[in-house]
This record gives sequence, structure tokens and C-alpha cells, in this order.
Amino acid sequence: LGLVFSVFSVFSQSNYYVSKAGSDLNTGSESLPFETLSKALNSFGTSGGNCFIMEGTYHENIIINGKNNITIQPYNSDVVILDGTVEISTSWTQSSANTSIYETILSQDIWQLFIDDEQQVMARWPNAQFIDESIYNLDFWAESDVTLDSNGTMNDVSLPENLASSGINAQGALAIANVGSWKTWVVPVTSHTTGSNIFNYEPAPTFLDKHHYYYLEGKIDFLNTQHEWFYNATTKKLSVWGDPTGKDIKGKVQSYVFTMNNCSNITFKNLNFFATTIKSTSS
Repeated sequence: LGLVFSVFSVFSQSNYYVSKAGSDLNTGSESLPFETLSKALNSFGTSGGNCFIMEGTYHENIIINGKNNITIQPYNSDVVILDGTVEISTSWTQSSANTSIYETILSQDIWQLFIDDEQQVMARWPNAQFIDESIYNLDFWAESDVTLDSNGTMNDVSLPENLASSGINAQGALAIANVGSWKTWVVPVTSHTTGSNIFNYEPAPTFLDKHHYYYLEGKIDFLNTQHEWFYNATTKKLSVWGDPTGKDIKGKVQSYVFTMNNCSNITFKNLNFFATTIKSTSS
């Protein structure tokens, strides 16, 4: 038992180091750091310790099972970014349908887009933006008449522009429909005629006769202004408004960088998260 304990004490460390220039074949010491956070975090014994991360941007999907008493922090004052995006470096071409739209083909699905680190808006009607925070303003939703609506039918009464005057066709779009008072549902639009203020959608799980608002997404027809984008998951075609050539373009491909299961006393300290976050279960 003494020999077993002695061997364990030699190989069990309380501090592990990670560097973009490291290797997971290293010992994880300050002079011989690991390359990945996953390797470091899964190397801790029952007593835990400190994980020191050296300068850089890290894109990992890290699962931490049954670990306790670990502090994850930058090495000294290094800037550490945990990034949930991938770089989009493919070439762009102008759309034959609209020369203001530029297109490229992706190799994997994305669900958020960043250009020069600014989040772009999924093409929608009515238009709204992150840059002026109008996307958080109810004035930039369309309004429907609760006295005429039923669960499955919207009657637009928006001002100054309504659905009819917009000239768009909503059939096949997704309506983000606030028809449950405090509940908002994403529902497919099943029928609509251009020039009409009335459209039908798949009924929502809950419906109340007050405060009906909505906006539309899910069609490239809504792509008509700067900072908007559209992605077709079937063709993997990404479309943006305006020429993005030469800009830093990233697509979100990850929900969580850290997933903790049955852990306790895990501390995240002075880390930067970009387009990703933390999930914990029974922790």
C-alpha cells in the first residue's frame, strides 16, 4: 500500500498548465504544458487544484465528470478566450438574384454569425438590429389584432408598414409569435397571399386573446439590409448583405465549452467567453 500511495503522490499534481504551443503528451507542468483544457481537467485527482491557461483563443468541447475543487484561470495576466465559433474563410460570390447579396458554401451548420466580432441579425421582417439595440424593442415587432385572431391565424395591424404594404410573401417563413401573453412560439407559416394582412400558421401550444406581436424569419426574401444574414441548412449556403471580403467572419457551432456532470466547487476566474457558455448537471 505504501508503494501504491508513493507512486500516486508522484504522478498526482495540484497544478496543471495549458498552452496553445503545448502537447498533450507533456506532463502538464509550467515548462511542459498540455495543449488542451480537456487533458488538463481530466488529469486532476480527487483533491483538485488549479488549471492555468496561457494566452490564446481555445475552441474545445470539454466534459468534466465527477471533479471537485478545481479553479480554472489564466496564467498570470494572460488573456484567454474560450470561443464557440469557427472561422469562415471561403470565398464569396455575388448572388445572381440580388447583387447586394454575397454567398458562400459552408462545410458545417452555424446558428449565429459574427463579422468583425459584431453579431449579425438573422434576416427578418420587420427589420431590427443589434447595433442600435432595436432588436430588443417591441416597436420593431409587427402587431396583430387580438379581436380578429385565432390560434392559427394572424391579422396584421402594424403601423406605419404592415404585412400587406411590405410586399413580402410570408408563406413558408417562421413566425416568432407572441400569442401566449408571456409565451412566444416559433411556428411555421402555412399560407399567405402577397398583399394580404392575414396569414395562417401552425397553431401554437398556448394562445391567449391579448398582446399579439410577431416577426418573421426563415426566408432569404427578408435579407435586405446591412448586418443581416441567411443560412440555408439544406444547401449549406450562407448569404449576407454587402461584400464581406477581407473581414473577420465567424460562425457559431457550439453551445457549451464546459459541460459539468456531478461536480462541485469548480471556479471559473477571469476568462473571456465568446459565443459559448457553461452547462452544469447535478453540480
